[in-house]
Amino acid sequence: MSENSFRVHYHIPYVEEVLHHKQHLDVYSPAEPDHTSNQLRPVVVFVHGGGWRRGDKSNNPLWGAARVGRALAKAGYVAVIPSYRLSKVGIAPTLLLALAYSLTLSLAVYTFLLLPLSFLFRFSTSNIVVLLLGSLFVGFSAWLYWLEETGGGARHPQHIEDVAATIKWTIEHIQEYGGDKSSIFLAGHSAGAHLVSLVTLDRRFIREQGVHESKFDECVKGVIGISGVYNLQRLHNFKIIGLPLARWSFVSPAFTPEQYEAASPTSRATVVPQRFLLLIGERDHAPLKDDFAEMITTLSSAGVIVEGREIPQKNHRKIMFDIDTSSDKTTPAILPWLEKMVLASSSAK
Repeated sequence: MSENSFRVHYHIPYVEEVLHHKQHLDVYSPAEPDHTSNQLRPVVVFVHGGGWRRGDKSNNPLWGAARVGRALAKAGYVAVIPSYRLSKVGIAPTLLLALAYSLTLSLAVYTFLLLPLSFLFRFSTSNIVVLLLGSLFVGFSAWLYWLEETGGGARHPQHIEDVAATIKWTIEHIQEYGGDKSSIFLAGHSAGAHLVSLVTLDRRFIREQGVHESKFDECVKGVIGISGVYNLQRLHNFKIIGLPLARWSFVSPAFTPEQYEAASPTSRATVVPQRFLLLIGERDHAPLKDDFAEMITTLSSAGVIVEGREIPQKNHRKIMFDIDTSSDKTTPAILPWLEKMVLASSSAK
């Protein structure tokens, strides 16, 4: 249970009636938390990304959020890392996605590797491409189907209901793990940034969990969005090599078009006391960079205090998955802001 400078409490249910195995969280805390009332540590609830379709709280190198828990606990924070129910696209779209991914990767391999080195081969490179395409299609199909079957088949608002339930659990129980319930910060990457932003701006989700808005404001002090999705219509319209892969893969399985506006944080911006820190990678996807700029403008116009920062040399994946490594530029951008917010919150008590 204890690992060097931090300890982990694994797989804690955050709802009274667990409907799916994803409805659990892990708590990371410094190795020797002080549980006395005046020495409780600030808390960060971090919600993973993955397009509402994949990801979890685990140490999985492809999508796990455990690295964030480790980094925050080492810095002296109590980190709450939940999983939540995920969406799925079904068999036919899964096979189409597998084919699209396979064609894209095969074309890239042929263009940038096989074609320049074709003089080395004694047989046609087209045979290699066909074999590669077939292998990739089988592999992607199996992987995507496995993701589909383990996620839960959730649709909006089930993802955000789980996030709201996590916040309720944190308010009610985090002191048992050395955390200060009056100094909670919400953070998330990609779809997770969407969820923590929306739950802060649209209070009906937290109210449905039985948490009064005044209690939420008393406990939650700020929001950190990392490469967030804030405008669903923009992601719906985004195309990769002419194909609406983002729509097929992420948006449509989770939302109906009628839900886009109400479920977009840019459409829900209103005056809230929480302060926002928004981060974007220098090499991030174009629609998310547009979301980043729009979200800052929208929040500022609504009277919300917001800061935005671009993380150099990071794309959508590395801004998250370089956390807790020697290449981490995200945690150094977050910690000074958190320290400033904690100090301001302590002074206001």
